[in-house]
Amino acid sequence: MRRLLLLLCSGLLCSCGGRVETTPTATTTAGPSPTPSAPSRGGDHESETANVVTVSGYEGGLSHIFIYSVDASSDECLTLHLTYPETAKELAGIVTPTEWGVASAIRSRGTDHCGPGQEPPTAESAIDGDGVIEFTSNGGALPCALTAVKVTLTFRSRAQTVVLTGENVAVQGCQ
Repeated sequence: MRRLLLLLCSGLLCSCGGRVETTPTATTTAGPSPTPSAPSRGGDHESETANVVTVSGYEGGLSHIFIYSVDASSDECLTLHLTYPETAKELAGIVTPTEWGVASAIRSRGTDHCGPGQEPPTAESAIDGDGVIEFTSNGGALPCALTAVKVTLTFRSRAQTVVLTGENVAVQGCQ
């Protein structure tokens, strides 16, 4: 069901974007550019860092924000889907602005299929999440930039934990 929702939503976004650049500075508006870091080992499981490369969204009866992040070292795409008003209590450990919520967080193979209008291959949903996504939103209006993203996602297979980071990332589709 989540896959179907993501495919339907990404189909609606075809007109909003183009291809995602793999350089984090492609959509950063101001501030320091995140620098990709190599995977590191910690404790009993692996940990990897993925940088936010693009964010898109659209408003309607339900407003949507899609945060796309790539980890080039493992050739993976991560997609966080936020909605306003919050539609589910998925990954309640991720703090978002009031009434926004995380609808899903998925990881899939292929950084070349990562971004608005792209169809990633089979995806794996996160089983846990923690952190913060900061932006200013007035009554569910689509923000023009995400102030900060610092989210840790946990998956069952492959590398267990992935940290998404980004600062001052522009939102495609804001008006």
